Order: sequence, then C-alpha cells, then structure tokens
Amino acid sequence: GAGGNAGNTSAGAGGNAGNTSAGAGGNAGNTSAGAGGNAGNTSAGAGGNAGTAGASGGTGGAGTGGGPACTTFPDVGLTVVATGLTNPIHAATEPADASRLYALEKGGKIKLFKGAPSPSVDFLSLTVAQDEEGGLHSIAFHPDYAQNGRFFVQYTSDYQTSNVVEYARSPGDPDKATPTPVKTWLSVKADGGHHYGGQLAFGPDGALYSSHGDHGDQSIDTGHVSQQDGTHLGKIVRIDLASGDVSHAHKGLRNPWRFSFDRGTGDIFIGDVGASTWEEIDWAPAGQSVNFGWPILEGPECYGGGNGCSKPAGYQAPIVVHPGYTMSGKNLPFNSISGGFVYRGTAIPCMVGWYVYGDFGTARVHATSRQNGAWITPVDIKANLGWSGPVSSFGEDANGEILIVNFGGGTVSRVVP
Repeated sequence: GAGGNAGNTSAGAGGNAGNTSAGAGGNAGNTSAGAGGNAGNTSAGAGGNAGTAGASGGTGGAGTGGGPACTTFPDVGLTVVATGLTNPIHAATEPADASRLYALEKGGKIKLFKGAPSPSVDFLSLTVAQDEEGGLHSIAFHPDYAQNGRFFVQYTSDYQTSNVVEYARSPGDPDKATPTPVKTWLSVKADGGHHYGGQLAFGPDGALYSSHGDHGDQSIDTGHVSQQDGTHLGKIVRIDLASGDVSHAHKGLRNPWRFSFDRGTGDIFIGDVGASTWEEIDWAPAGQSVNFGWPILEGPECYGGGNGCSKPAGYQAPIVVHPGYTMSGKNLPFNSISGGFVYRGTAIPCMVGWYVYGDFGTARVHATSRQNGAWITPVDIKANLGWSGPVSSFGEDANGEILIVNFGGGTVSRVVP
C-alpha cells in the first residue's frame, strides 16, 4: 500500500516493488516504473533512476536503490556512541556487527567501543607522520571480516607518502589486532606533503578502493597529475585483492578526502575539497569510470572562472557545489567538504535515499537527494541534528545507520529518529 515495500508484487503510490511494476513515485526492480519512479534492470519513466529490487519494510521505506522514500528530509537527532577521543578522524563498525565500533584517532590509535560510548579498548596503535593533513586516515574491514579477520588502514608514514596496509585481527583475542602488518598494498609518494586523500572502502565488486589527492600540484593544465594515467595522484584507486591488480577507477580529483558507495545502487559519492573557490560532491554510477575535471574545472566552471576551457574526455560535472571560503559573499560558503553516505538504514524510513554530507571548516551538515531525475538544492540539517563541531568524517554501521565524527569534540555520534 501507500509507502509500503513489496517484493515480487505490486506496490501502491510511494511504494517500492521488486520484479514488478510500481505506481507513481514508487521504486521497481526488473521492470518499468511510472513517472518519478525508480527502476532496476529495465527502463524508467520520466525522472526515473535505476535501482534494484525493493524489500519489505516499514511505512515510507525504500528498497535497495532508487530515489528517496520521502521528498522532504525528516526530523532527526543524534546519540553519542563513542567519547573520550583525541582528534577522531574516522569511524566504522564490523561488517556483520554494528555493536563493535572502531574509532580512529589522527595520531595513530584505533579504539574499539563495544556497545557503549565508554570505555574503549586499544585495538591497534600505529606509528604515523602527523601534520596538518597527515596521520591515520581511515579503516576498511574485509566483507568477510568475521571469518578471516582481515582489515586495511590508510595513513601517512612520512610527510610525502600515503600507504594502504593490511592488518589482521589477533587469533587469540578479537578485541586486539596483531601489531605486525600483513602486507603493504599501496604507497603513493609525491613532494607536495598535503592533499593526501585518505579514504578506504570496499566497493560492490568486492575490490578495495583508496582515494588519493594531487599532493598540491600547482600546474593548471592537462599535464597536472590528476589528469595523468601514470600516477595514482588525484585518483580513486581500485585494488583487486585476489589478483593484486591496481587500476584507476576515477580521476580528475583534487583532494577526495571522503567517498562512499551507496549500498543500494553501488554508485560512488565523493567529497572533493576545493582550491578555495568551490567545494563539490561528485557522483558516478556503479561500474562507470569518470573524469571529474580537476584542475581544468573546479565546481561548475573552469578553474579560475568562466566557461572557455575544454572539458576532458569522460568528464562529469559535480552534483552539488558550494562556494568556498574565498567567496564569503555568496550563500553558505564551505571550507573543507567531507563526503558522507546515502542512508540505507531502517531506523529512519523517511531518510532512505538521502545523501548526507558536511564540512570540516564550517561544521555544516547538509543533505540532498535525487528527485524527478535531478539532484535537489541541498538542505541544511545542522540545526535539525543539533550538531556542532568540525565534521572530520562520516561513517556507516553494519545496519546502514549513519555516523558523524566530531574532530574537536572527541566524539562519534549516530543519526537517530
């Protein structure tokens, strides 16, 4: 019925269906959808977006994939799930256990919280090179972590090199990691000493993805490292753990500090920190390789202004742009954007399909969604959340609930109804 979710049957207006048809505003899998609907593996009507089959759920919920369950962002709040941290930079849970939360401190410590905001257990301590942007950056657990104990971290080992290193859970104590690394999968070095990128995440294809910035390359032409295929700088790098192959999934990025995959569609969302004029959120459909244009373009225009530049092959414009801090006369300037997640949890049905992101420098938190085939003007949800503090990162727990990391406040919070 209205707002319901159906599999292998039909759903009414606003419903979500799998392997059948959906009415206006519904989401359908493996069939066609009406105006405003979302379809998987087939054609969609006007404003439709591709998505996979819907699943059963509560009122207003949406299946995996497709547009938002509700066209307005719901009332939400925060609950603190980790405290007592020093400069927390990232947070994640084990893939199969949302009660085991890991919070990373920029200085190199990984702390485990077991179902309560305190106390924590020291899981692993790394030696990192910490400066303004360098340090411990992120963690990614293997999808089969419960069985194999494999996890990966990204950090700077000196003031020029960003590393992707594999570690293992201690065979004798699940609350500890073995301190000796298993393998270094990637080391990306440059002279710039900043714009490291820093995000790790497993993609829908099972590969490990790692973001790397341009390390401050100042050349503004097609010779810039972000446009060169012979370097990992300015790229989203794909690491095939089975074969060891390393390739470029996306290029043309300046400093992709945080990115994520929509667990419903497999699409990638990237927060790319700008050069002071524009901050942007980039998006690419699952399976497509995209050039996001830096440094030929920044935000909605050529770098430095205007529209006279030639767009590179494979270029895709950002879905969201915010004026940077040098454009303070414009509405809602951002300073250092932190990419977030598309909500696919179950606790807040009306939030399903909304992409939540924020800003480190201005402590803003916004949300957007794709409606009628276009990304809507972002909604400022900072007051709605009751948020304050620099947003160093977002996280997603095993249940699809969104986490927000407060760098200055030393906390991790979960978005709640």
